[in-house]
Amino acid sequence: MDPRCEDGGQESWSPYHYVLNNPVKLTDPDGRIFGVDNLIGAAVGALVEYGGQVAANALEGRGLSSFTSNIDMGDIMISAGEGFVTSGASTLVKAVATIGTEVARNGIDWKTAEDGSGKVDFNVNTVSETTKNTAIGLTLGKIGDAAPAAMNVEVRSAKTVNQAVKAARTEAKTEGKVVSREMNKKITSEAKAAQSAAKKTNETVSKTVQNTASNGASTYVKDKTN
Repeated sequence: MDPRCEDGGQESWSPYHYVLNNPVKLTDPDGRIFGVDNLIGAAVGALVEYGGQVAANALEGRGLSSFTSNIDMGDIMISAGEGFVTSGASTLVKAVATIGTEVARNGIDWKTAEDGSGKVDFNVNTVSETTKNTAIGLTLGKIGDAAPAAMNVEVRSAKTVNQAVKAARTEAKTEGKVVSREMNKKITSEAKAAQSAAKKTNETVSKTVQNTASNGASTYVKDKTN
């Protein structure tokens, strides 16, 4: 049974359904789709995009104004949305989302003014500009994905199979019950799924530095070739 069947407006669905009946598009290994992993993914996505833009501004010699001028707020929101949706998603969905997000980022600019006046400029880029910048973004973005993590960050933890089974047995014992073979299999499966989800989340956060650097390089190259 879905442990979050009463969250997020899922009450109209059967508590035994899987990923909103759309397993081609979504995966949900531990029954916690649209939970903390998605929020972490959104935060990391926004942070990487903003950090990359600041890095690109710094390379241009903008100094302290790097943090506020020439910042594409639309790209930050798009990246946050991508991070939210793709957390826990299948490889195919992530690949499609990456391409779609890159096209969206390069198709529309919603930037703060370069002179630091606080003015926000909106611009729709040409097809040729969008295509060129999308190719740059997809190519340089792979550098961050391929680079090893500079640090191991743990924002999520999960019980091991032994810990989960032991806790269940202890709880059952206090109630004068025993953990059946079927229940043991269920606990084992859930513990493995939770550990897998935690590992993916921690890997995503650990790659923040590399992805920010590659995003900054991508933004810098785009600006220089426009």
